Amino acid sequence: MRSLSDRGVWLFFGCLAFFFVGNGVTALLMSGLWPNRAIVLALYPARIGMIGGQVAIHGVWFVFARLPWPWRILAGAASAILLFGAYLAPLLPDNTVPGDIDYLAATLLCLPLFLLAAQTPLWTMRIWFRWRITHRDDAASGRYEPMGIGALLLAMSAVASALAAARLSRSIDSPRGNGSIGVLVVGALVIVVVSAATVLPAVLAGLRARRLPLTLGLAFAADVGVVAVYLSLRVILGGGWVEWEVFVVVPVLVAGFFVTLTAPLLIARRLGYRLLWGRG
Repeated sequence: MRSLSDRGVWLFFGCLAFFFVGNGVTALLMSGLWPNRAIVLALYPARIGMIGGQVAIHGVWFVFARLPWPWRILAGAASAILLFGAYLAPLLPDNTVPGDIDYLAATLLCLPLFLLAAQTPLWTMRIWFRWRITHRDDAASGRYEPMGIGALLLAMSAVASALAAARLSRSIDSPRGNGSIGVLVVGALVIVVVSAATVLPAVLAGLRARRLPLTLGLAFAADVGVVAVYLSLRVILGGGWVEWEVFVVVPVLVAGFFVTLTAPLLIARRLGYRLLWGRG
């Protein structure tokens, strides 16, 4: 019988394969092979939503995987480089100039902070409410394993490194090298709130709920609520109504995010994984 770690590793590779297939299909359709240009243009917001969904699934696996910390960090960093590098590589122009390289370097240095921000609600639920993902064939996986001192020290080091990288990114991107990190911190806090409002309901629906259609609908409604808040703030702060194209782009973006996030969770549910919390 496979151990839970083996199952987690294979599920991880399955998620990577799912992502690469989806990314490859959208890349082919956006490359001009599809004759209908309207559909091609609609794929751009869908692809952005797919990126968000992949970040969320990446965070779920990284937080709840029952693997030793060195392997967890190695696999998480490698998958992040593979997934997000595949998105950034096509954005590089044929003839790069120093300004383009500086902008790309600054963007990459911000990624650790934003990835940690997206994972913060999941870490909060794991540490404070003892969330854990278990398998039905492994009774030992139902027991809660608190984080040790070494893991906490490693987490503090990761946060400090992410903040240092973000600070360095502002120095690179600023013409005089005195950029403030405050904008990035505010952006990270926004990501924390959005992740809590969208990812946590999806994890509950996919791996815990009994009435699956109802809870999936509520999780999707949470995504729609986040978008409604964004559009309301844009109207209020912008001083006018948004363009009509936004009402086409936003639903496609939300659908891309929701499908990419929930599909791997439902597959994991089918394979016997469940979400537990509390003492075990």
